[in-house]
Amino acid sequence: MRLLIRFGYSLKMKMYPNVIADTQTILELVRGSMPNATLSTLPLHPNKERVFGINLPEDGYSSNSMSNLFSHLTKFKDSLGIQGFSVSSATLDEVFLAYA
Repeated sequence: MRLLIRFGYSLKMKMYPNVIADTQTILELVRGSMPNATLSTLPLHPNKERVFGINLPEDGYSSNSMSNLFSHLTKFKDSLGIQGFSVSSATLDEVFLAYA
């Protein structure tokens, strides 16, 4: 099903303590490499407001986009208050909630 609706990856970010995420600025940075990226509606950690996700569809970016994304996030993570980030294949929960 994930491949059928072209839902690719999930980017999860953890913010430093006492930092409020500027999700719009981070989303714009991500969209510089992957224009079809959207904020995730899936609660990643209900008790931890410091974690949020961005959906990365499989279409709409070149083969170098993931590399560019990592480079940009690494370069700007401290100024944006990002403690760490990871990319993984989208789970079925993320797919169903995104299209529900």
